[in-house]
Amino acid sequence: MFYDFIVNNSYNIKTDSIYYDFNNKLSLMEKMNSYINPKRYNKLSSILREKQIEFFNIDIDNLPELLKGEKFDLILLSNISDYIHLIYKENDLERYRDLIDRLEDLLNLYGIIQVGYIYSIYSRLSDVSKFHINLYRHKYFPTDKFHTMFVDSYYNDGTYDKVITYQKFK
Repeated sequence: MFYDFIVNNSYNIKTDSIYYDFNNKLSLMEKMNSYINPKRYNKLSSILREKQIEFFNIDIDNLPELLKGEKFDLILLSNISDYIHLIYKENDLERYRDLIDRLEDLLNLYGIIQVGYIYSIYSRLSDVSKFHINLYRHKYFPTDKFHTMFVDSYYNDGTYDKVITYQKFK
């Protein structure tokens, strides 16, 4: 709906203008977000039209209770980890881990929670949570349970971003 609105209600917008603050070539953005390609975007749009999508505007701590009894193959939290220091004024990493543990109950066997996406640029920024710093994150999200996958950086500077995931095996 967001992209439909942007594209359909803007007269002079170019596809690469949607990501105005990322200084990348369209080809790299298409690699990272395949729906930017018009053909793939239209395919995704047709798939989503057939799906029931629900949006809840609630405190994230209430999500496990709201979804109680449901089971999911994927829970995508993506960039929530960037803002946990703003959500939880104290003990942010500990409280975020508690949330993840409660969301784990909502997973099907082999289901995955994308706990966080860490951009390589975070090492140069100050207003993101300490989740992006291995030393702090590993205390609450140890590598024997939470896995890191490296992906090409949005900034195309030879660095890698990280996706932190949990997969349910029991």
